Amino acid sequence: MLNISCTYCRSPINVGDGELALIMQAAEGKHPKSAPVTCPNCRKTNKVPFKRLEQAYKLAGSPLPPEEEPVEEAEPAAEESTEPAATEA
Repeated sequence: MLNISCTYCRSPINVGDGELALIMQAAEGKHPKSAPVTCPNCRKTNKVPFKRLEQAYKLAGSPLPPEEEPVEEAEPAAEESTEPAATEA
């Protein structure tokens, strides 16, 4: 986990281990100088030095990103029966 402050509003930004892993996977094979991290308070993008992200990633023990479970889709017939039919005028 990496804790930084937003350069615009100075609110704390916590970059979790999963997000660090995703940033490192996206940068695999590239050598970026910085990575974008969005502030949850003001929604502005902050540039975080890649070396700092690498250090935090190594200290975290190289975690794997959380696996997304597949979401089962509902049958289309069930969805159509609950919605009212739209008529064009």
